[in-house]
Amino acid sequence: MDPISHLCWALTIFIFILGFGPVAIVLIVAILPDLPWIDFYLHKFKEAEKKHEKIISIFKSKKGQVMHYLHKHQPNYLRTMHFFMHSLFGWWLFSLIVVLFFRNHLFLSFVYLSHIIIDIPSHGRIRGPILFYPFSKISFNGIEFEEHNWMIIASYSLLILINIALFVSPI
Repeated sequence: MDPISHLCWALTIFIFILGFGPVAIVLIVAILPDLPWIDFYLHKFKEAEKKHEKIISIFKSKKGQVMHYLHKHQPNYLRTMHFFMHSLFGWWLFSLIVVLFFRNHLFLSFVYLSHIIIDIPSHGRIRGPILFYPFSKISFNGIEFEEHNWMIIASYSLLILINIALFVSPI
């Protein structure tokens, strides 16, 4: 999922529905596993020629653009970090840090895990979560959201409907 979707889903689930906070920490943790990809989004933004293309570049990639970028631009340590941060071992390590230093914010472990769970169906094998990384390289073959408009439309439509429902009839 794109970073803005992760932020919106985190707001909806953990702030609006479950009432966790503080908001800033929830939002940071919601996109934490994608930090190695920030350079990819900046690269796409810089490469877009028109203003509307710059905005769309956050949500959409040309077919094969992700693979091309991975092999031509992104250093191996960033790829390794991405797979580690999208694994159960990365989640476990994050959770251990939360337990040891931020015991009052244990829910952050679930915010982090939700990022990984959302990415399973919305990423292809190229950059999808490898749950048992670094011990295994087996990943799920989801649908690469950036190459299929309907994935983005479905995600944001669902977000809008859920938030309207929450506004009309708070839980």
